[in-house]
Amino acid sequence: MAQLAAQRAYIPKAEGSTPSRSTKRLELAWAAGFFDGEGYIGCMCSAPSKRGHTTQIAIPQAHPQVLERFVAAVGVGKVFGPYRARKKNWSTRWQVRIYGKDARAAIASLLPYLSDVKQRQAKRAVSCGTEA
Repeated sequence: MAQLAAQRAYIPKAEGSTPSRSTKRLELAWAAGFFDGEGYIGCMCSAPSKRGHTTQIAIPQAHPQVLERFVAAVGVGKVFGPYRARKKNWSTRWQVRIYGKDARAAIASLLPYLSDVKQRQAKRAVSCGTEA
């Protein structure tokens, strides 16, 4: 029931309009809670030619609308998919992936709302090394 109410509370902004500060904070808090429970944050090796590491955020999900809301809240990222289920009882899935400076920007906006555990993961990922 609460999940349904949360979904109803999300109203995509009209083209060219600017959300209020309180709406933006509310959406960031929602995005942080969603990311805290469903998201991955880490450091991955860049392409061999770039010889570095990059911060990465990923969130797999069966419902692309939820991922689109996350992308709208943090202002960066892209929804990829659908990906076919690999097992019979699994759902088709979509995924948000954000890399490099965009991932660091998303982390910076979510950080005040993340749990202590996710904050530590985020800080480690941001300081993981040379970014491409």
